[in-house]
Amino acid sequence: MILKKVFVRALLSVIFVLAAALIARALLADIEFGRAGRLEASYLTMRAEGAYRRAIRIDPYSAVYPSGFADYLRRKARYQDRPVPTLLEAESLYTRSLELNSMDALAALALGEAEIALFLNDRDKFAGRLAEGFKNFRRALENDPN
Repeated sequence: MILKKVFVRALLSVIFVLAAALIARALLADIEFGRAGRLEASYLTMRAEGAYRRAIRIDPYSAVYPSGFADYLRRKARYQDRPVPTLLEAESLYTRSLELNSMDALAALALGEAEIALFLNDRDKFAGRLAEGFKNFRRALENDPN
């Protein structure tokens, strides 16, 4: 009987510690994501990129962080002479975000915009991206018709 009580208490303690660790990870990722936004607003772009990447690494199962980092990359691509690598990374991050939350209309819309931007930068290499972009626009409307 005593052994059973000790086992139950130990098991509850382990469950409590694991739950606290999961909550702490989510909180740390959210803090890092907020820090990335503040760094970006302060034009500290290299440090902001690092903070976005850390937030994704801390909580790889949240769709918010890859989508937010991809938004940043699309903004960054507007000011680059060769935006294709940045747009490709943004496209990859939006795809990951949609894998985590397939009903995210904003991520589907932004993915469509990134694909069309790729097409506009190199029509020959990214010819198929135009149709993909419009498919993602349709997906966004189906996920959120408002």
